[in-house]
Amino acid sequence: MPTEPPVTMSPVTMPPDSNPFDHALSPARPFSGEEREAVYRAIETRRDVRDQFLPDPLPDDLIERLLRAAHSAPSVGFMQPWNFTLVTDGAVRQAAWVAFSRANEEAAAMFTGEKQALYRSLKLEGIRKAPLS
Repeated sequence: MPTEPPVTMSPVTMPPDSNPFDHALSPARPFSGEEREAVYRAIETRRDVRDQFLPDPLPDDLIERLLRAAHSAPSVGFMQPWNFTLVTDGAVRQAAWVAFSRANEEAAAMFTGEKQALYRSLKLEGIRKAPLS
């Protein structure tokens, strides 16, 4: 298995004017019928998407909207214990894939027969296919 090159990645930081801690939370209100239907439609029509990526680059405004939504997502005490790292460099993505591949092979080796076949059928390597990781 190839060795991975040294890689450094920096976490995504939001612009100062978009810090989620700087805004007041909106008061909760019931969802409208249209909003409820949109939530149910998303739940009912979305499935495993780890292997269904379009190769097109994502527009910066879409990435910003997604990060704003993620940074505003609920967490206990609004602590939001997560970080996001956007990986755009092909060499970095390849290095991450090499590390994933090694770990994935180790995990597959823990199973035998049908369980190993099931594990290997999981779509776990989207990092090479997604336009942004």
